[in-house]
Amino acid sequence: MFRTLKLLTYHELLRIKRDRVFWSFAGVALLLLFMTPIVANLSMRQPAQTGFTLSYSLVHLFLLVLTVFLGTQALSRAIERRTLIPVLTLPFSRSQYLLGAYLALAIVILVCALCLDSISLMTSMWLAQFSPIDAGLSVKAMLVAYAMGLTKYLLLLAWALFFSVFSTSFFLPVFGTLGVYIAGSATYQIVEYLLSNPAEYSQGFILLVKVLLYILPNFHAFDFQVYAAYGLAVPWMDVIWALGYGLTYSTVILYLATFCFMRREL
Repeated sequence: MFRTLKLLTYHELLRIKRDRVFWSFAGVALLLLFMTPIVANLSMRQPAQTGFTLSYSLVHLFLLVLTVFLGTQALSRAIERRTLIPVLTLPFSRSQYLLGAYLALAIVILVCALCLDSISLMTSMWLAQFSPIDAGLSVKAMLVAYAMGLTKYLLLLAWALFFSVFSTSFFLPVFGTLGVYIAGSATYQIVEYLLSNPAEYSQGFILLVKVLLYILPNFHAFDFQVYAAYGLAVPWMDVIWALGYGLTYSTVILYLATFCFMRREL
């Protein structure tokens, strides 16, 4: 089984390597990151925090675009071009193919995150040397923030593959994945606001939002940016909980995607 997964993962990595759009995204991301020190120096008192926040946001924007683009095209393009059918005649199951595709995409996202996060880290620490006041950046907290951001997009990748199982069109996988990302990023704040003003809304509406909070991914759990930017102590129990939550949630979505893919007619 592991040899089969290795071959499938390698096959998918070769496909991504030949994708010109992927390299275009990577080039734009690197260009914007190298421009970060210029923009950060416009902040006279806090260039380090500005540089970290800006570079962190740029890295996450690139990872979001990369996850949506690669995750939604992995299956739908192969099904639309009829290149998947000959592959599935080989002695492995659809579940192994889907898992191999996820592992290949996860490796690409991991490598891109490591490269871009390294540039972001070095840029932020370089700017901290020229800060007129104590920058307060914490390398440990920054590494945690980068790792949690990567976990978030690996979870979103599972959703992208889930939607690509159902349709070969552009709209459902892309907008479905973006919808999950927006909802998962905003639901926690909406619930907090509703609970702070319970008298203004009906109990049924509040209950509905709470149910959605448990169904949709809680991307707020992976946000550790403020701890890195201001050198705050990292709540390690929250980190462990977020890692366990991301792993469990991704496993469930991948299982559902595999279940649907096994029953789809190609």
